[in-house]
Amino acid sequence: MGKQKHLSGFKRGMIVGARLSGSSLNEVAALTNVSIKTVSQLAMTTQARKRIHYIVSSNKCATVAQITEIFNSGQDKPISTRTMRRELQKQRIMDRTQLPSSLEQLHTALLDEWHKIPPEVYVHAVQSMPHRITVVIQAKGGPTQTKVIL
Repeated sequence: MGKQKHLSGFKRGMIVGARLSGSSLNEVAALTNVSIKTVSQLAMTTQARKRIHYIVSSNKCATVAQITEIFNSGQDKPISTRTMRRELQKQRIMDRTQLPSSLEQLHTALLDEWHKIPPEVYVHAVQSMPHRITVVIQAKGGPTQTKVIL
């Protein structure tokens, strides 16, 4: 298998055609004299990428496994969760977090985050307040070495 910097349109067409005819990645790689990785990368077509984007946008809270399952339900040749994760990373979809779209959602999200803080943190903050006030007064309002422990 030789290294190539650029695949010609003809070779690219051969790879896509061989995959559509049902040949395995190994068979196509041997037939076209390219690496299995190259064949694998070409297997994900533009149409499939658009379908993945549609699935993700309609199921914003779905996991990678769920997205893969939905995608594979309409495919003749299923793809693995690992391939789906790689494709989502390429499309930079996986790292997106859904932002609150209303004040109620923002309020709920903030309350959820506040409830995740252990009560000991609040107790420690209240108990250390006299010491912290003394340190700030001694520093005349300047910077202090007091560390916040979470």
